[in-house]
Amino acid sequence: MKKTAFFLSCFALFQSCWLAKPEVSDNDSQSDSANIDFESFPTRFGTISDTGSRNTPEPTKRETVPFGKDKSTLDSSKLLSGDKMKAPTTINLVAKTLTWLDFESGYNKAVKENKILMVDAYTDWCYWCKVMDRETFSDSTVISTLNSQFVTVKLNPEKDRTFHFGDTTMNQVELYRWLGYGNTFGFPTTYFWISPGKSPERYSLAGYNEPKAFMEILGQITAKKK
Repeated sequence: MKKTAFFLSCFALFQSCWLAKPEVSDNDSQSDSANIDFESFPTRFGTISDTGSRNTPEPTKRETVPFGKDKSTLDSSKLLSGDKMKAPTTINLVAKTLTWLDFESGYNKAVKENKILMVDAYTDWCYWCKVMDRETFSDSTVISTLNSQFVTVKLNPEKDRTFHFGDTTMNQVELYRWLGYGNTFGFPTTYFWISPGKSPERYSLAGYNEPKAFMEILGQITAKKK
């Protein structure tokens, strides 16, 4: 009897719950979203829309930087100590370079400043001329010495040109031969005119010379300057 009464009471409770469930019409959505105000339902991911999908905010895009150069990484020890982070100081280092002039301009400058005229004879196809430019004439010690005591000139005997200097007029080939006292030594060849406008004294240095050897030559040339 007790078991019968227990089952009857359970059945009555189940029946009351079933009858209390609201009816859903054919036109209504049967998802849980039908009875929730999604507009007022904030979440940690954003706000859920009335369609039930989440409008998740896009993550903040971070610009990639090369490995080891992430400027967003700060020194925490400085922050903890209360030190103010200082912006890095940018130092603009202007590399010294040679100022190459044409022969006429270089001659006039050397006469005016009483400097040695250095003429680099080259051609566009000359391999060792390019090596000389890249390795010797880009050396900081060579540049410093040439800028202080010389006037530097580039001369390509294969490019047509007429030069007027002092009371002399020559074309590019005549000038090339004249610098070597009538001799040619191939390319590159470096000529040194000790005192333009005062003395015809000139010296020739044939071929490529590395910076150290070239500096030794410059020392010998400057010793000849009167």
